[in-house]
Amino acid sequence: MRNFASLAALAAAALALGLSSAHAQTASGNLSITFNLGASCTTAQVTPVTFPGAATGTIAAETATGSISVNCTSGALYNVGLDAGLHPSTAGNTSTRRMAGTVNTTKYVTYDLWQDSGDSTHWGNTPPTDTVGGTGTGSAQTISVYGKIPAQTEATADAYADTVGITVYF
Repeated sequence: MRNFASLAALAAAALALGLSSAHAQTASGNLSITFNLGASCTTAQVTPVTFPGAATGTIAAETATGSISVNCTSGALYNVGLDAGLHPSTAGNTSTRRMAGTVNTTKYVTYDLWQDSGDSTHWGNTPPTDTVGGTGTGSAQTISVYGKIPAQTEATADAYADTVGITVYF
């Protein structure tokens, strides 16, 4: 029994030596792990700038506020721009916008859009000069749009409207 135990021990030792010598060499490398999350932005909600109406052909200075909600990927830098609208008095001049009459489309009411309630910074569409910038949070962020109609005497009775394009640069 003793010889059998010795043979078994020798066989186990030989097997262990054989296995360990088969794995004595190694090779190594690196496994790269990557993930790209692109920035994205959407206009989540837009509240129009709706001026109160006037009862006569003379328009006193009027103000109104609207808003744009922007939802951008967390950490994404963005700028929101507003174009000159459909009826600018001078092509490309975003500070002189006009609403056209819906019945008499050759009649206009001029208005301005401002980034602040103090009317110190016009809205435009040239980042970062006259746009509003921010950093995305992954949730909607609301940006106010302040509208102002200066006093005017040349308007005729009509419903006036304009459409201003919104561009989110990111």
